[in-house]
Amino acid sequence: MIINRATYKFIFKKILLLLFFTLVFLYDYFVTYISFIDELVAVLFIGSILFVRKIKLLKLEITILGLLIFVLILGLLSNLMTEKTIVYKAIVLDILSFYKAFIAYFGVRIFFRDISWVSLYPSLKKLAQISFFVLLVFILMDLVFHVFPKASRFGIKSLELFFTHPSRLSFAISFIFIILYPYYINKWKTVLVFILIVGMVTLRVKYFGFVFIMLFFVFYKNIIARVNVKYIYTFIALLPIALFFIFKEWILFYFSDEAIKLGWSRAVLLKHGFVISYDFFPLGTGFGSYGSFFSGPDYSWVYQHYGIHKVWGIMPKYHQFIADQYWPMVLGQFGVFGLLAMLGVIVSFISILLSFFKAQNDVFLKNTIIAGLLGLIVLLIDSSSDAIFSQNRGVVIFMLIALVINAVIQQQNKVEKS
Repeated sequence: MIINRATYKFIFKKILLLLFFTLVFLYDYFVTYISFIDELVAVLFIGSILFVRKIKLLKLEITILGLLIFVLILGLLSNLMTEKTIVYKAIVLDILSFYKAFIAYFGVRIFFRDISWVSLYPSLKKLAQISFFVLLVFILMDLVFHVFPKASRFGIKSLELFFTHPSRLSFAISFIFIILYPYYINKWKTVLVFILIVGMVTLRVKYFGFVFIMLFFVFYKNIIARVNVKYIYTFIALLPIALFFIFKEWILFYFSDEAIKLGWSRAVLLKHGFVISYDFFPLGTGFGSYGSFFSGPDYSWVYQHYGIHKVWGIMPKYHQFIADQYWPMVLGQFGVFGLLAMLGVIVSFISILLSFFKAQNDVFLKNTIIAGLLGLIVLLIDSSSDAIFSQNRGVVIFMLIALVINAVIQQQNKVEKS
């Protein structure tokens, strides 16, 4: 029996939908059984990149690949140059974990090159709508009957439902918002605002920052089309400064002596990220050595070297908070140049989306491109207190961005052929 092209595309669409649903909504609930799925996706995509017919990448995508390879070289050199060694298993697994989101991006761009956001969107929209309705029912049920465990924040109980943490629930709602944005933005903006309000039950400071930015994209998105790209970059550069003043007290606590004395793991990891980048300039300490998940099980020498192995959440027998941030890990493991390279990767993705947005006339595609940009914003916000770029949620967002870029390129190819 010969399977035609249409059947292949149908099967691949179902696979993508299943991945989105599993990685966003079921990952935490079945984490004991499917915690490997995002790494498995990365491995399969590596195979697709190697054996499937290649495509012509964008210039900025080639730049991104170059920067990622540069970081890989820096990390491996750091592993070789430091006197104390990291076990090979930790290095290999950390490389896979660090790159899996970017591997997923290029895997979707190449392996699923015939599938775009536009062709997948009807099913993806329905998935988001049903998921939101189900989550809303669970939230109302939990508020009334107190079914799920809750943590206290600001003297109020924050909801997490069946997720392992309130931030996972806030991401699920953010993901739903991103998916439904192109559909509702020109029809019922109140629906989008309602989705944002529902997510506030998690009481996450990061989510409040997300809401603040998203309200701009809901009510003032047309400004982006009229503003010069240079001013947009200026806005992106100034945005962290604005957020700093909004959440000034919370952010300053990260750098305070009080946080260090209290042994708050995030503050300790952040501070020593800078210390390591200075002590091991310009390389860092390498893969699997600092601030990454796989620096914990075989316990990296770096923590004892700096005397932070007694900090709660960073200890050998209890290292659950060891990978609680992203950028301190990048700074510590790959040094200043590695940090600059990874910032260059993010800026390159933003540049691709902005250039497509400026050149696009189709309203739905313009809103779709904004959705991809919103995905990056979610990752950047969450990366302040979570290693989200190297987690399942990073994989999901970069897969979505790849589908968005596929949609724009497919449209360009149709125009050129016609």
